[in-house]
Amino acid sequence: MFNIGFNRIDNEPDFPAGMPLPTSKMNWESKAKVVRNFKTSLKLQLRNKQKGRCCFCRRLLGDDGDVHIEHYLEKSALPELTFEIKNLALSCSTCNNAKAGAYKRLCGRLRKQKFRKEGIKSTITRCIGFSGAFLPELHQNQFRLVHPYFHCFDDHLAIKKGWIYVSKSRIGYRTRKCLKFNDISAIEARAKSELLAAHTGPASLVIEIAYADADEQLNLARNLVKYLEALKTIK
Repeated sequence: MFNIGFNRIDNEPDFPAGMPLPTSKMNWESKAKVVRNFKTSLKLQLRNKQKGRCCFCRRLLGDDGDVHIEHYLEKSALPELTFEIKNLALSCSTCNNAKAGAYKRLCGRLRKQKFRKEGIKSTITRCIGFSGAFLPELHQNQFRLVHPYFHCFDDHLAIKKGWIYVSKSRIGYRTRKCLKFNDISAIEARAKSELLAAHTGPASLVIEIAYADADEQLNLARNLVKYLEALKTIK
């Protein structure tokens, strides 16, 4: 059984009293101090609340260069939710890129359909993870993908040895397909083999522990202790 870190974000991040917060009319890419401070504080809080794991695949996040503040509902489709806390979570670059690609393909397909039917070229945006009319009070049934705040991960997906994802619901199935979770096992296997090739001795055992599931980690840790104790006797 894999340690997924967290099932959902139960308590949304909060900010110190009196701290200025961005308004919905501000640009996400703005260099304004209020936006920069918001992003910095949000990232720190979400890393803690998400136990250092991606909000989608639940793999451990890397350094800041590989971590994205994910807009579950795309800001280009619903700009009024650009700074909405429950629309923001941390994702890895793999999931961020997969979701962005799915969004681009969906909007492109809808544009083509409209052109075929009406002969009109227009910009169409529709959120990849949402269905129905947008309402101020959102309900979990409106989300098409596993939502880090509204859904429990375990209700919709399971992770087996080797980072194999198993769908437990239709939402889980859509999430797995949309974010290309089937590719993750190959990514993790390649990363593990590259690390093992670059390290030997106790370092290789530490790598094995990091990539093992919860059931194997204890036995591997015992092997590491035995190995280190054996080195002491040799010295």
